[in-house]
Amino acid sequence: VRPALIVLMTGLSLFGAMKLMPPLDYLPAGNRNLVFGGMAIPPGYSVEQFGTIADRIDDVIQPYIGVAPEDEAMLASLPPIPRQGFGGHTPDPFDPVGVENYFVGAFGGSMFGGVTSMDEEVVKPLETLLSNAMRTSPDVFGFAAQSSLFGRGVGGGGNTIDIEIAGPRLEQVNTAADRLYNIMGQSPDYGFGRVRPDPGNFNLPQQEFRADLTARGRELGLTTQAVGASVRALFDGAFAGEFYGLGDTIDIRLLPPGERLASKEQLADVPIATPMGPIVPIDTVVDLKPGLAPQAVRRVEELSAVTLRITPPDGIPLETVMRDIEEKYIAQLHEAGLVERTMRIRLEGTAAKLDEVRGALLGARASENAPRAGWRGALSVGGWLLLGASAIVAVIGIVRGVLRRGLAPIYGAGGALLLGGLLAGLAMLISDSPQLATARFVWAILVVYLLMSALFESFIYPFVIMFTVPLALVGGFAGLRAVHEWTAANPLIANQNLDVLTILGFVILVGVVVNNAILIVHQALRFMKGSADVEGAGDGEPMPVPRAVAMAVSTRMRPIFMSTFTSVGGMLPLVLFPGAGSELYRGLGSVVVGGLLAATVFTLVLAPLALSLTLDMKIGLAAIFEQRERTASAEEPSSETVPAPPPSPGAVVPAMAHASPDSQDV
Repeated sequence: VRPALIVLMTGLSLFGAMKLMPPLDYLPAGNRNLVFGGMAIPPGYSVEQFGTIADRIDDVIQPYIGVAPEDEAMLASLPPIPRQGFGGHTPDPFDPVGVENYFVGAFGGSMFGGVTSMDEEVVKPLETLLSNAMRTSPDVFGFAAQSSLFGRGVGGGGNTIDIEIAGPRLEQVNTAADRLYNIMGQSPDYGFGRVRPDPGNFNLPQQEFRADLTARGRELGLTTQAVGASVRALFDGAFAGEFYGLGDTIDIRLLPPGERLASKEQLADVPIATPMGPIVPIDTVVDLKPGLAPQAVRRVEELSAVTLRITPPDGIPLETVMRDIEEKYIAQLHEAGLVERTMRIRLEGTAAKLDEVRGALLGARASENAPRAGWRGALSVGGWLLLGASAIVAVIGIVRGVLRRGLAPIYGAGGALLLGGLLAGLAMLISDSPQLATARFVWAILVVYLLMSALFESFIYPFVIMFTVPLALVGGFAGLRAVHEWTAANPLIANQNLDVLTILGFVILVGVVVNNAILIVHQALRFMKGSADVEGAGDGEPMPVPRAVAMAVSTRMRPIFMSTFTSVGGMLPLVLFPGAGSELYRGLGSVVVGGLLAATVFTLVLAPLALSLTLDMKIGLAAIFEQRERTASAEEPSSETVPAPPPSPGAVVPAMAHASPDSQDV
């Protein structure tokens, strides 16, 4: 019954942990009282047109300004704020929220704006309010989002995905980026508001005139670079260098004498000196042709690039969005043949940082094309050898148990299989996934195990204690899932997902949750040695294993519950009570609270079972290798000697009770 219960509880715990684990986020967004947004403006708008757009935004925001949360009558008179739905679902609108401050600005052909809430705890509705206000002008696209505590600018800040499309040819890059921008912007899951390009006007080219050198100009020794610099100097000035002084950088531009040209018609009669000698009108060596050109060109590692910054919808973790982008949208570009082998598409921003965190905690996975190291093959072979050796020992134990009509060797056979299977499994796992050798979480568990091994002076008892870790993991994921569902049901607060701060809770939990099992194992060992408890438990005589384990649970149950409830009581305010900064540590608190509660309840059952079974296996392993010397007198007992009955588990256990449990002699 004991092995079945241990395997069942451990298996259910690991299965439950995998099912309850939510997807990964990078950082929590927090509840910052600021909503910031940006707008994409068509090229060529004048200052007056910018002012008209700002006035339209003001007309939408103005009724909400200065309305306090206590003024319920005024809030009731305001129109509700509609919510943006995803996947074809239209949710109920937000209740009106007062606006404390708001601003609108323009810079470099684009506009931006921001608002703050009168109620610092309710900021989410202003995202939709400002976004709708930015879309009141034709051909203007705008989107606003609550700013993150860990980021700046438009969007989530702490959780955004940058899709970087780069290549040597700008036309191919713009074509692929425009296709991806349109298919994601028109999708019901994202929309144009959650997809922001950089440069923001990469698909809005501006009109220009190109100066093409004629055949006559080439005959006179002119070059395209020289003619282009001359034409630019006549209109806007040609860049000649930079001047550094007084902590500032000033551009040096070459300008024509007098006034700069105001129209292209004035360019025809301008004389130009040629390398061959003649001075001719510029229109005889240059043809001016109209065309379209991008307003800005962005380069990454000397390649033309366009970056699409994705803000995940509320309630959808970063890991889910990353998988969805790669499988649903980027795959369409490859299928359409828009991504050539000279181009590259990669996920950057917080998506890359999330991969770094995952690699640090769980190990960085090597490239599929990387050569397989020789030590991995040797480790795999060593694992199979360990498994074979443990199977041979198990067979010997079963045979001796049948011949002696005792259960002790059979317990030893089970212990040999368990020990060999565990070591072989670890060797094969590291051989198949070598990144686990550098995983921080694995090292945290290993350090805890080695520290307990040094304190107990044994490698067996810490192994029993570490059985409580899977139970703590399932409790931590259960607590996190409960908080995740609770926050998902409230549209006014950010969803709680498995972010980096929450992962730290699991690292803390590994070191905290083993304390309960340590108390039980340590007390059981004291009773087996014959040491009396400070509360009077134990009479100074060594106890058999079953009674020592039972007494250890009985005497240590009260301290276990006391330490657990005090820890849970200290963490609950982080989970339940609102306040400044509570949303940052809500996930960490839920992991520790859930893990402690689950581990405490199950440890009182699993730790005693594992301890008693491990001690029986230890005795059985010693019985397998015990050498019995049979003499003739032993084979033919005299009439005065009564042969001892064959040993049984009931007889072996009391005999072990008089020996030190830490001794290797049986």
